[in-house]
Amino acid sequence: MSPPPYKAAIAAAVLMGAAGAAPSAAAEPVTVGYVLGFRSPAMAQDYRIAIELMMKRVFKSFGQEVEMRPYETPDDVLAAFWAGEVDITELSSLEHALLPESRRAQLKVTSVVVLDEGPTSEYRLLAKKGETLESLKGKRVRLCGRGDWNLGIEWLDQHLVEEVGAPAFQHFGSCELVDFEEAGDLVLPTFFGKADACLVMGHQFDLLSELNPQLGKTLVPIAVSPPMLNVLFVHRTDFSKMDHEEFADISASLHTKPDGAQGFTLMKIKRLMRISAGELERMRPVAERIRLRRGATVAELLKDFESQ
Repeated sequence: MSPPPYKAAIAAAVLMGAAGAAPSAAAEPVTVGYVLGFRSPAMAQDYRIAIELMMKRVFKSFGQEVEMRPYETPDDVLAAFWAGEVDITELSSLEHALLPESRRAQLKVTSVVVLDEGPTSEYRLLAKKGETLESLKGKRVRLCGRGDWNLGIEWLDQHLVEEVGAPAFQHFGSCELVDFEEAGDLVLPTFFGKADACLVMGHQFDLLSELNPQLGKTLVPIAVSPPMLNVLFVHRTDFSKMDHEEFADISASLHTKPDGAQGFTLMKIKRLMRISAGELERMRPVAERIRLRRGATVAELLKDFESQ
């Protein structure tokens, strides 16, 4: 279904090169940080090869060298970002909303990924008719995560703690982490009874249900998230190797150009768009609820993943 956020970065990189932006005379290379450690081996390999090749290509079109720096965890890449070792990175909208004002003043949000019709996505916990949060206690659940910075799992933990008093890994009998863009691997096992519930993005399930109406008749939402901002792209505010506004304008207009539209279709994302301060602020109340009740499911899942 929809690709992980790194593919949006690749698409932007390729298409920005095609858009023919003016070369830059900056002497020092642009440093782009990215995370490998929480991705599956196949995703990590694709990520490393694709993003390094494509980012180098786009910044060459600007007359700008680029240095790619892989990191093991989101915390690692953010630490490098704050230390001035990385100029550009992707950032979870949740992590952005939870930053103190002093930190948010040190970065500039230039764009947001559009996976469906806007800058947000909805997460749904699906199960067969008759199931409830309470009846799912001790049962098998498949959770979408990794490439979306595990945003849906963080919301689900908050919701479960509020409703049943425990995060996902404690409430359910087993939790299996699945790359979020593999919606079929989330929905179909639930439909066929190999899992009792799944967490999936709403637009992905809607598309699958259009292709197979029986899915929508059999699986129903047990819980639905508020609109959650998709992954953001950020620069440091002291980044002077490329203009913030130029980057945002080129990103937002790519889908109107033939090469851009073709590229985004190939990458299975709709587009990148600029994002206003108001849209960023609307994430704050959701983020504060998650902060107060943040569970440990992500840590548990990644610990299990790392031990495999």
